[in-house]
Amino acid sequence: MDNINLDLATGNLWLAGIPRALDLTKQFKNLSHPCPSQIMTLQLGEPSLSGKAFPDYEVREVYLNDGKELSGATSGIVYKDRLLIGSAVSNLLYCEVKFY
Repeated sequence: MDNINLDLATGNLWLAGIPRALDLTKQFKNLSHPCPSQIMTLQLGEPSLSGKAFPDYEVREVYLNDGKELSGATSGIVYKDRLLIGSAVSNLLYCEVKFY
């Protein structure tokens, strides 16, 4: 995971990831080599008094691609119903989020 962003409207955390990190090192040597991208959201829920910090957390995958659409996601941030995904070696991707 890389660059955690907070959605101030919901309190959810947005996480960018590269499912196969070795592909990123290959891409740095050869820019035509695709590197997968993944965006996940983490909803913590309410804290617990039992000692377990957030027992009702939920992790959801919002975006996954083999690297042909966007290669090597490094950040994802949401505003209203739009998601902006950044990459170290590729263009930005601007998406509509229909539901998550």
